[in-house]
Amino acid sequence: MSFFSQIKKVVARKETARSQDQADNGQRDSRLQADLQLISAVRNVHQANGTRSILIRDLPEACFLDDRASSINGRVTYQTADEDRLSLLRIGFHGHVDPAGMEGVEVELQSICDLQIRFASSNSKVKVGKGAQGNWIIGLFRAASVEIGDNVTCNGSIAMVDDGDLIVGDDCMFANTFIHAGDNHAIFDIQSGEPLNVRRARIEFESHVWAAARAAIIGDAVIGAGSVIAADATVKGNVPPCSLVAGVPARVVRSGISWTRDPTGRGWEEVVRGLAGT
Repeated sequence: MSFFSQIKKVVARKETARSQDQADNGQRDSRLQADLQLISAVRNVHQANGTRSILIRDLPEACFLDDRASSINGRVTYQTADEDRLSLLRIGFHGHVDPAGMEGVEVELQSICDLQIRFASSNSKVKVGKGAQGNWIIGLFRAASVEIGDNVTCNGSIAMVDDGDLIVGDDCMFANTFIHAGDNHAIFDIQSGEPLNVRRARIEFESHVWAAARAAIIGDAVIGAGSVIAADATVKGNVPPCSLVAGVPARVVRSGISWTRDPTGRGWEEVVRGLAGT
């Protein structure tokens, strides 16, 4: 074999190897691109077991109360069966931080009612249980959390939670109630500068509580199961189970009571059995 023939064979082998490398690189690039697309899709939308999870920024435009809300870095999870009710959820931003830099903002909806939520900081969470009805206005400040149980009805309540937790048990009923867990602003001693109201606040409504029109629940409080808060009452502190409280400040005016949604009292036995199981 001549020298030039050997050179041609070497060149041919190199060309073949180069073509194979290009083909392999092309396949790797295609696989990489497909993997990146899959990762992006999974990051933005998770859908399984009848639920869907999307980034807040990917919500429909009708879900935003203001322009900055669409920049909030967070996620919403809801039932796919509630897709046509998603516009009832409206999210707003209230604060001085960059909403795109927020972390740990989560909304979990097992049902969707008329719900306005304004976020002001990272690590703020709202969870709504099954069978929610009515409308809420909720403001969360400084890593606050709100958890609403199953079959809760509400007629325009406002809940402000600052560095605290609001927990609502199952089967509660609210009129246009005002709930404030936390103070939002510091009160301090003018001699020492010591803050007097810095703490993590907590308000809990146990199951089957009725808060009537214009009632206010402030500070730290546990409202016992089966209780009733009368119209215009202001509650600060704990309420025993199955109690009727009224006045400013609220006090127990009757014990050993509860309530039914039916105005004639029908179904009271079922209420009693339910409270006995709590």
